[in-house]
Amino acid sequence: MNISSSSKESNITTEASSFIAWNIAKSKHPYTDGEFVKQNLFDMISVLDSNNSKIQRLISNISVSRHTTERRISEISVEVKQHLLNGLKNCETFSLALDESTGIQDKPQKSVFVRYVTSDVLVKEELLDLVELKDTTRGIDLKEALDTVLVKANAPKNKLVSVATDGATAMVGKHIGLMGLLNSDPMYPEFIPVHCVIHREYLAAKHFNFPIVFKSVLEIVNYIRSNAKNHRQFKNFISELDLADKPSDLFFTVLKILKTFNHFPQIKEIIHNPNPTIHDGCPIPENILEELSQLEIELLDLQKD
Repeated sequence: MNISSSSKESNITTEASSFIAWNIAKSKHPYTDGEFVKQNLFDMISVLDSNNSKIQRLISNISVSRHTTERRISEISVEVKQHLLNGLKNCETFSLALDESTGIQDKPQKSVFVRYVTSDVLVKEELLDLVELKDTTRGIDLKEALDTVLVKANAPKNKLVSVATDGATAMVGKHIGLMGLLNSDPMYPEFIPVHCVIHREYLAAKHFNFPIVFKSVLEIVNYIRSNAKNHRQFKNFISELDLADKPSDLFFTVLKILKTFNHFPQIKEIIHNPNPTIHDGCPIPENILEELSQLEIELLDLQKD
């Protein structure tokens, strides 16, 4: 074997090792699974082509130890991050989605998602950074964290077109909230503030309160889960129904059946009232069920994307 051939095989085994590390990282498996994958490759070759000594030699030369897999994943992470930063730096426009939450150690943290349009008019969306906040989560704390993230990423602030938030006071306050502070900062252009549609759906769900309906649904769910026989009979009943998609969650399965077979007498009675109203006297649209169903479909599509 000459030097050129040896170098070529070394490059091939290194690339194969990187692919294994990439798939381990994507599936969130332990780094030690590389040896398991390698053993499976040996077994496959022994069945498919036991006389192929070249392939067997290449597989044996693939380095998949725990430390090698860790190093490969770190290298891939750096490359992916650099690709994201380059794309953001050269983008046509970009928007941000911000969410403040609390970690398992009760420390506040802020997630910054970015969606940008490339010069080829391709829309890409990634997690830009996860920043640990200080003791407080005031508007000024959120802005300082966002400034740090954008400066670190070398993002072109003048190309910012919108910022989506969860609607919290510290986020949307006109004066000392994040939106107010961004609007008063000359380094940021005029942008469109957006209230996250998923958070808005949650608020709308709290407003449309039908305790009678949900009480009945909960009673049905509790009865089904009260013993194994009831649960088995219910699952058999679901399998016999002609439903396009059979939900796995029991609570939403009951809701879907009631909606599919129009067993919403309480809601229908309210909606078909000559002057239907809800809390604070607001009128209920006659096509509310259709609108809510369509909203549910659109939100599921957004979450899949």
